[in-house]
Amino acid sequence: MSNFSKDKLTGVFAELGRKLIQPDEELTHLINTEKHHNAWFTAENVSMAIHAISDMLNETNIEKWLSRYELDVQKRRIKTGLVLAGNIPLVGFHDVLCVLITGNFPMIKAS
Repeated sequence: MSNFSKDKLTGVFAELGRKLIQPDEELTHLINTEKHHNAWFTAENVSMAIHAISDMLNETNIEKWLSRYELDVQKRRIKTGLVLAGNIPLVGFHDVLCVLITGNFPMIKAS
């Protein structure tokens, strides 16, 4: 069972958005070295994806998005399978976000 209210979820994901605006040393290292694992994941492409996500994750946007839905915090949590594309940096982030924000468990496989 999820113990998170819409307000709590909004706060948690908005905080993530704020942290992504100014990447710390660890995230910066990942941004700069990811190209060694996937040539499409240049520092510029990864930074652009992180910036887009940080813009999306703010209180106003999250509240507007969640206001359209009734989140049942008492429902039984389920495992949700996701197959995420591996050719665009963070392309599956929104899918993972949707599973998490509904109180479920993402089971992720990169393609």
